[in-house]
Amino acid sequence: MAAGSRGPADWIVRRGTVGFDLSDVMYASPWYRIGRRAFVVEISGVGRFDVREQGRITVDPGVDVIDSDIAPYLTGSILAGGLMMQGAYLLHACAVKTSVGTLLITGASGAGKSTLTAALVQRGGQLISDDTCLLTIEQGRVMVHPGAPHIKLWGESLETLGIGVRGLSRVIATEEKFYWPVRRAFVQTPQPVNALIELVPCNEVQPKFLEIAGIDKIMKLVLNGYREEYLGLIGDRKDNFTFWSMVASRISAFKLLCPRTDTNCCTAHDLAHEVTRCAYHSR
Repeated sequence: MAAGSRGPADWIVRRGTVGFDLSDVMYASPWYRIGRRAFVVEISGVGRFDVREQGRITVDPGVDVIDSDIAPYLTGSILAGGLMMQGAYLLHACAVKTSVGTLLITGASGAGKSTLTAALVQRGGQLISDDTCLLTIEQGRVMVHPGAPHIKLWGESLETLGIGVRGLSRVIATEEKFYWPVRRAFVQTPQPVNALIELVPCNEVQPKFLEIAGIDKIMKLVLNGYREEYLGLIGDRKDNFTFWSMVASRISAFKLLCPRTDTNCCTAHDLAHEVTRCAYHSR
């Protein structure tokens, strides 16, 4: 099968008892066991997860742990590990469909990916996926597949965007991060990707775009692969590099040097405007 030709599969999730006696263990630690077609993970204060390549996840919650405590881990790193075990390729990024094409927004944690994505949605864009993007290559085009119809945002960002936190559910009960539902602005089908935008906070007064090309573009994709540390455990590094090389040859990529939020020089909507303008001129 060609790299990236496999799309997402259906997954079955159930509750049950999860032990650490996994057969064919290749890697082990006090917190996980990884076999050829399955892995078991224990997350302190949450519970154990048994993930099978066939598309089955068994959840064994800890004492007094409720579903909302489990969900961020189940739909995040646990499902990501399962998809990678099936041969999927994931990017740590947000995806949004705009009037100038579908954009992947990436960057380090805290760079403002989700906040910029929310601003683009407020300007008429449509969410495809928040935080994690599953990519395939179909008929020569890079496709991004839909995730969940919400964006996870810190309370401060929600207030800055004029959304507020009233009526929103917390991602984790002890944190000031919330789900912002965007069902009316959500794309439910895979979309062809036009460009990748990497957010890089800086001390500049105005945002500035720099094109990323050649090996730098490939490595930007490789290093922003979701949970890159999983490779070698449940992924294949050689196939991974081949896939991101193929992606790099099919999309544009730019680095956005964006003023830090504490400078009060540039809002998320200012950045959204600049991103749209850059994407328009790069078509």
